[in-house]
Amino acid sequence: GPLLGAKLLCLGCVALAGWATWRFLRDYAQLQLGAALGALDYMLGPQMNTQLRREEHLVIVVALVFPPLVLRALWALAQRAGAREILGLALLSSLFVLCNAKMAVCFFPLGVAFLGCLAWGAPDPQAQLRKGLPWVALLVGVLAVLPLLPGLREQGFSTLFADDPLAEARIAGIDERLRGRVPDRGDAVSRR
Repeated sequence: GPLLGAKLLCLGCVALAGWATWRFLRDYAQLQLGAALGALDYMLGPQMNTQLRREEHLVIVVALVFPPLVLRALWALAQRAGAREILGLALLSSLFVLCNAKMAVCFFPLGVAFLGCLAWGAPDPQAQLRKGLPWVALLVGVLAVLPLLPGLREQGFSTLFADDPLAEARIAGIDERLRGRVPDRGDAVSRR
């Protein structure tokens, strides 16, 4: 049924996210074992595990495929700012924004920090990035931001970020498992 299809899609996305992480780390760090361990950690980490339990958050699992792909595309753009690299980064970034705009906005500072690391090195990556990033920004604006503007207007330009960051952990039952390990401050105060 539809639930089985959604779960199979998510398992495929977890595998794709692991492959993307392995590919990025292998190309960037040049370490086979480190890339394999990083991919395994990304696939089995709490960001995947928590979201796989809830059917309505399957889109987050799909969106988690994009961060390693975007980072690898940024790295490729720093190597060579050709049309293929510019278009690849623009398409991946646009798909990420269209898949889950809130997650893409939260990922943005990490991408900027990674750009800083790339630009810190030799002057050649800086020239490549200066050449390619304006085109990427323009394409992402046209492919992702413009289509989202009507929906953002309908929501009254609100971000819809949750006020309680631990609400999902409570719903997933994580807080119940941690209660036995972490002392409850309320109980300690009430006993005094």
